[in-house]
Amino acid sequence: MSVPAQVNGTKGQNTILPCSFTHPDQQFFTGEILVKWITGTFHGDTIFQCSVLNSTGGGQEQCSDPKAPNRYSVQGNPRDRNLSLLIQGLELSDINQYYCRVELNKKKKTMYQNRIGTWLQISALPEILSLSLVAGPPPSNVSLECVAEGNPRPTLTYHSPAGLVISGLVQPEANQFQITVHIPITSHDRHVCRATNQHGTVEQVFPLYQGPSVLTLALWISGAMLLLGLGLIIIWLKQRGTISFCSVGYRGVCTNGLLSLRNKREREAHSQPPEAPVPEIPLYVNSFEVSDTGIVYADVNVKNITNNLVQRSIMKDQDKDVCYVEVTFS
Repeated sequence: MSVPAQVNGTKGQNTILPCSFTHPDQQFFTGEILVKWITGTFHGDTIFQCSVLNSTGGGQEQCSDPKAPNRYSVQGNPRDRNLSLLIQGLELSDINQYYCRVELNKKKKTMYQNRIGTWLQISALPEILSLSLVAGPPPSNVSLECVAEGNPRPTLTYHSPAGLVISGLVQPEANQFQITVHIPITSHDRHVCRATNQHGTVEQVFPLYQGPSVLTLALWISGAMLLLGLGLIIIWLKQRGTISFCSVGYRGVCTNGLLSLRNKREREAHSQPPEAPVPEIPLYVNSFEVSDTGIVYADVNVKNITNNLVQRSIMKDQDKDVCYVEVTFS
């Protein structure tokens, strides 16, 4: 059985663990080929197995990966004695010793497995997992906590708003890939957490930009919908002729050749039917003059008497219900 001593991969990428074998009856063997991949130790946990028949038309069947579904698959063809394993989406937890095993005859318990196995080494760029406020020592009682991960494990540095490096307290870690550093802070000024290892550098700023709240976005959307609805109503009313638009100038007069407010009122006034003429009543009728006295007698319309007529005297005849008035026409 042939396997490499070590395979290198990168977190998030895919990798292949090569494995091939030979056996004395390989030209004539037509039975079952059972492929197994084991981690940890020689008799460790089986993470993947696949059974095929070494005959024409025999397909792959009963393949399973109980530890991580859909992550493992056979890259080669077991009938060609290629048992290579494909691992998708590498994680740092995949770093381990891997053993390739093939079983050919269950009755005779014919089994082949490399005793040394293959070490899978995975590198990872630094990644800041969290940057948040936590309880801290007096006097501020608040600390800024930065947690980062990578392989090799990164170093963490804090930078103040002025760009100066701030020394922090390194916390003990639960695994070899993560690091946590605390610094006390007294305000929410801008601080930068920077993680670095041999593969690169990343940083994150505190406080994080949160963007508009859900309530603010809802109000913006509601206002926009209201303005849109109002605009559609105005357009609909304009098409019906209910309203008209113009540029209002001096004293409310529309310019740009459109109907002015004054002309509109005049048009409404002309649209009313004209009033019937009131017949004019003369000031006096049926007049006659007495030649001896020079007095003129006439029936006088009292309502038409104005200031131009100077009133002299008024006499009323009770028996005839008649008023006598002496006036002078100027």
